[in-house]
Amino acid sequence: MELNHLEPEAREFLRGTHFCGAVGMENLMAPLSEAPRSDPPLAGYHVLLTKPKRYQETGKPFHMKPHAQWTARLSALAWRRYNGPIHLLTDREGARYVRQIGLDQVYDSVRDDLWDRYGLNQDKFWASGKLLALEQLQTPCLILDMDLIVWKPLAVRGEPLTAAHIEHLNERVYPEPRQYFLMSPRYRFPEGWDFTAEPLNTAVVYFEDEELKTEYLAEAFRFMKHERDTPDDGAICMVFAEQRILGMCAASRGIRPKVLLDYDRLKEKQDLLTHTWSGKLILSKLADVEEAFVALCREKCRQLEQELKIQTTE
Repeated sequence: MELNHLEPEAREFLRGTHFCGAVGMENLMAPLSEAPRSDPPLAGYHVLLTKPKRYQETGKPFHMKPHAQWTARLSALAWRRYNGPIHLLTDREGARYVRQIGLDQVYDSVRDDLWDRYGLNQDKFWASGKLLALEQLQTPCLILDMDLIVWKPLAVRGEPLTAAHIEHLNERVYPEPRQYFLMSPRYRFPEGWDFTAEPLNTAVVYFEDEELKTEYLAEAFRFMKHERDTPDDGAICMVFAEQRILGMCAASRGIRPKVLLDYDRLKEKQDLLTHTWSGKLILSKLADVEEAFVALCREKCRQLEQELKIQTTE
C-alpha cells in the first residue's frame, strides 16, 4: 500500500520503523504467513465489557472507533486462520453493537452474559472485563486483547502460564504497593508474595494451571474490591490488579511463565504479534493515519475471509 501521502512519522508508525506505542506494525505490511493451523485447534476469546467505556462517556451509546473495529475483526480472522475457533464474551450492549456493525460474523460464537458482579470502580479498573471473563472459563483457556493480532500458531500447550511479555518494575507504573495503595482496613497483602516478581503483560494470556488461575482471580478481585481512592494516573491500580498480582501469584507457586516477546526488544521486528497498544492514541487523533491503517486491516481481512470461506457484510 502506498503511504507516501502521509507525514514521515505517520509512515514510520505504520511501517513499524518508529516506536509510537505499537508493537509489530510491520506485520500489517507483510504477506500472510502460509503456516499450517494449530493442530489440535486452540480456542481463543475476545472480551468486551462496555461498562468502562459507558462510564467514561456518560449518556453516549457504546461505540468503537473505526481502527478498533477493524483491529478486532482482523484479530479474530487471523486467530481462526492460524490457531482455531474464537469466541466473544461480552454484555448485552456489546452483543447488540457488534451485531449492528457486523463484527459478530467473524466469531464462532458471541455470548452476552458478561457483567460486573462485584460492583467494581469501572473507571479505575477498566480492564476488569478480562478477569470477569476468566472466571467463566475452565483451563486450559486463552484470552487475547481485541487490539492484538497473532500471525502464527502459538505453541503454548503444556505451559502452566503464558503471557505476552514481562514488564519491568519501576516506581512510576509499579510503586511500592504496601506504601502507595489506599486500602480498606480489612485488607492485607498476602505474606507469601514476592514484591520483586516481575509483572506479566496479559494482552494475550494462557492458563493451563487451574489452581493458579483461581488464586490469581481471587487475589485480583479482593484487591479491587478493597482499594479506596488511591491516586491513579489511569493505569497504576489496574496494572497492579491485572499484571503484578499475576506475576506474584505465579512466583509464589514456583511457576516460571512462558512469554511470547522479549520486553527489552519490543521495538525490534518480529513476525508473531501486532499490538496497537497505546499507539491507538495516534490512530484516534490523526484521521489520515487511521484511514491508512484501516485500509491495511481491510485488505488483510479480505484475504483471510477468502481463505476461510467466510462471507461478511461490513
